[in-house]
Amino acid sequence: MKLPRTRLTYANVISTLCLFLLLGGGAYAATTLPANSVGARQLRRRAVTPAKLNPAAVKALSGTAGPEGPRGPKGDNGDRGEPGPQGLTGLVGPTEGFSLGRTPGAEINRLAQESITLHHPGRLYVLGRTSSLKQECSEGAFAEVGLYLDGAPISSSGQVLVLNESSPIDLWGLSGAVAAGKHTISLGSRCEEGSGIVTYAEVSLGAILLGS
Repeated sequence: MKLPRTRLTYANVISTLCLFLLLGGGAYAATTLPANSVGARQLRRRAVTPAKLNPAAVKALSGTAGPEGPRGPKGDNGDRGEPGPQGLTGLVGPTEGFSLGRTPGAEINRLAQESITLHHPGRLYVLGRTSSLKQECSEGAFAEVGLYLDGAPISSSGQVLVLNESSPIDLWGLSGAVAAGKHTISLGSRCEEGSGIVTYAEVSLGAILLGS
């Protein structure tokens, strides 16, 4: 049996050459593109992402900031924090306020006096001061100074003076219950024997109304 003999014809040569050019030209176009040959028509939809843009291009595409929006509603209060540790307990103060621990005797020499008017009842914290006080009593007798309310001694406001020596004096004491109305506070001195010479200067008095 004889095989048919292949004959090289013009048509076979031309078709083979066209196929070669077609394949070779496509590969060329896929690997080498002329400058400025890619435009909008060559790009697929949504083919360019922000990550592929040049930073200068991103900046150019950004608009100016708009006006500030309205303030939002106030947020809820946060949870209450844990309480802190308790502080140290302080020293217990005297029940009668600051005191010198001595109730003065009867007022003999009234050195200064102030009138006050109370609109409410309560207790008075009375203060007195003199920049210089000297009580010269008879030999062997002590001298004393104290605060008085309406002529009555104020508890724990008395102080014994150094005999025949001039010194500044600060006194304070807490009165008993006081009714509303007009009252008199005074600073007085006395000698144990009820007589003596008193010299003093710059006496001042004051009072603070406390609750009953």
